[in-house]
Amino acid sequence: MLMQPDSRPISQQQLAAEVKSIYAGLTMVESKCIHVDRAQASAMRSADSSQKPKLADDHWQALIALHRTLLHEHHDFFLASQHPSASPALRRLAAKYSMPSRMWKHGIHSFLELLRFRLPDSLEFMISFIYTAYQMMSLLYETVPAFEDTWIECLGDLGRYRMAIEDEDIRDRETWAGVARFWYSKAADRSPDVGRLYHHLAILARPNALQQLYLYSRSLISTQPFHSTRDSILTLFNPIMARQETSSPNITTIDTNFIKIHAILFGKEKLEQYEALRKSFIDALDAHISRVTAKWREQGAYVMIANLGALYDYGTESPLRRFFELGCARLDAPGNPQPSETPATIALRSEPINTTFAPLPKPDSSSLLAYGYALDLTVSTASLVFQRIGDNNVLPFAHVLLSFLLSLASLQSSDFQVERNYVAGSLLSAIPWKDICAFLNTLGRSMQPPPYFESAQFIRPQQGDDRPLPEDHLIRGQVWSQKYFPDDWFKESEIDDEERSIEHASTVRVRAERVLWIAFHLASFKSWIIFDAVNKSWSIVAPSSLGLSEPTDLLMPDVDPGDVSDEDSTEMKTLKKELSLSPPNDVDSTILHAQSHIPTQAAEMIQKSYTVMVCDKKLFLKDHDLFESLIKNEWKVVIPHQVFADLSLLSKSVDADSVAAQQALKSVKNAYVGHSDIRILTVDGEDTTKRHLACERSTATGCSSPLKASDNSEEKTDDLIGVTRRATDLNSFAKPKEATDQTRPAILLTEDISTRILAKSGKVASLAPSVFRRVFSTASRVRSRALSGATKSPDHFRGGKLDANAMELT
Repeated sequence: MLMQPDSRPISQQQLAAEVKSIYAGLTMVESKCIHVDRAQASAMRSADSSQKPKLADDHWQALIALHRTLLHEHHDFFLASQHPSASPALRRLAAKYSMPSRMWKHGIHSFLELLRFRLPDSLEFMISFIYTAYQMMSLLYETVPAFEDTWIECLGDLGRYRMAIEDEDIRDRETWAGVARFWYSKAADRSPDVGRLYHHLAILARPNALQQLYLYSRSLISTQPFHSTRDSILTLFNPIMARQETSSPNITTIDTNFIKIHAILFGKEKLEQYEALRKSFIDALDAHISRVTAKWREQGAYVMIANLGALYDYGTESPLRRFFELGCARLDAPGNPQPSETPATIALRSEPINTTFAPLPKPDSSSLLAYGYALDLTVSTASLVFQRIGDNNVLPFAHVLLSFLLSLASLQSSDFQVERNYVAGSLLSAIPWKDICAFLNTLGRSMQPPPYFESAQFIRPQQGDDRPLPEDHLIRGQVWSQKYFPDDWFKESEIDDEERSIEHASTVRVRAERVLWIAFHLASFKSWIIFDAVNKSWSIVAPSSLGLSEPTDLLMPDVDPGDVSDEDSTEMKTLKKELSLSPPNDVDSTILHAQSHIPTQAAEMIQKSYTVMVCDKKLFLKDHDLFESLIKNEWKVVIPHQVFADLSLLSKSVDADSVAAQQALKSVKNAYVGHSDIRILTVDGEDTTKRHLACERSTATGCSSPLKASDNSEEKTDDLIGVTRRATDLNSFAKPKEATDQTRPAILLTEDISTRILAKSGKVASLAPSVFRRVFSTASRVRSRALSGATKSPDHFRGGKLDANAMELT
């Protein structure tokens, strides 16, 4: 038996006296450090940069000894106050007096900044002090576990300082970067919702620009965002935006274009460059994924999280962040059980909660346009990725996107009217569900034995490695993923970054089953996709078109998204009833039920004898038959002057759309010759129809009810929107008595979501041509059924709005 030295027990009174004595000495040394550091900082600020007085070596050594003494005093204080025999009150003293932060601020950080400012003269002394501080923090990490999180982050900070000042030996620099990365990753594992840690990791990620963008984005969309990241991210964006060449040894062309897109969306400047950059990125993405193969597992997750950062407007008080803050606060309210509920069940709860969130500021036109582009980037990227059917390397991207959509859908139906105010409805409607269903069906059929995913609870691996997936560590801590993982999912997953990214033999199957499980729960909402339990397959509930999102308040102003009410017109009530009773051989009843609010809301906006339809260039080139139907059914049509000019120029070029432009011009001229109500209008309200088309008509009479210019000056934000605004202001047609308050004098028809968002900001009504088709193909079908006796109450439509507006566009 080994003999142990004698030890004397210490009483509570002795321990308290010891702590009091140590604290008195500590405060004296701390005051001296504060005084010296401030004096040195003041001297440096007052001196010119070229005349900084050099300090003697013994002066530096004295300063280091002073700060080392303060660190030792803090060490003694922590050992005494956290002694096993200490009372709870004594243990709380360190936190009460903020001792860990005081130690870092006055004992280490202020002096390090002083040394950094004196570089390169102070290099040797700075390295010496960093080693001293690092050893002290390591000792505290081992002996004072009560403040372990603080010691871990401080060790990471010291490693980052040491890396930053190493300019000579690249291997030393990489070594210390690895040390700092290790501590920050460890801190992030313990506090995954703290955005500050991902900011620090982003700085260490150089020169991997894509990983930097992911980490900066994650820092801004964490539950606790680090707002200083908005300044730091410019160190990534500015050099790339200033670079003329698109590739370099450290960054590929496709990554350059992707980061430039985010730089534009972040700054909300040079937005006119977005479309060209997006096209270059999407055109190259498929080949890039094929070339890098397994590397895109990680890169795909980075791309998707960066796109989420754009949707959240990079850490500002965005509608999407407010949506999740309100939704999660609602789920955390007393009486709302969570773990045992399915997402569909969660969404049905409607208990009101009290929130203290301030109203969101009204977004300006550039913010709305940037959000539209961010949504467009997310949708176009997802559409291409999900078309890579059978490629397991895109599963991490699919996992991140679908888990975000599941969280979004789980909070969608609640008492704070997310459909109107918080963009959830428009985002979910824009997703390429058709591509997703095709991807899921192939994924499910390709797995042998058949996958297991039909579970109400969070799915766990039935065999093989039961650790979290590599991308699980990337997802956790974000504002949208708070309710995604079970509480115990990461309990035994504290492993380093390299080990957690290893793909085991079972990882692909586990990931595929997770993706199918998410899709299974998304289908439980029966709003976008549905799951056939017999055939084990998914199919869409509603067409995936960006144009189907504008009935929400974000894209179509002043349209109430509610269901049928007593205030609905008789025609609207009858139409909704007809939609719900339509037989399967006429139209998919599930589709009509899930999206019946879209045509009815749009129909309320339009009155054939009153509303003027403004057409954009894409409508003439891509939906020419729609224009022909408008003319055939005697609608009032306005063509913006710039659209007509663009079509004329395009018709004379060798562009691929030249033939379509020629056909469009021919249709316009034929419509004018046939005395249709068609006119060409400038953004100032000038009617230039005769100037361009009078020669086509034998008797050069003017258009019926010509528009005249107004003296009111309007902001010319966009030609299409300006012309629609003019057509609205100058509409001289009498509003029919069957029109409602929602009926608009003029509506812009455009499939471009960014144009519709700008129209929203300018209080201009807009519709996607795809929605316009659905409105009136549905109205025509209902009318024909009413006239043929299929409807028992045909009088509902006689002389009503749907009868007057009915037209066949199918």
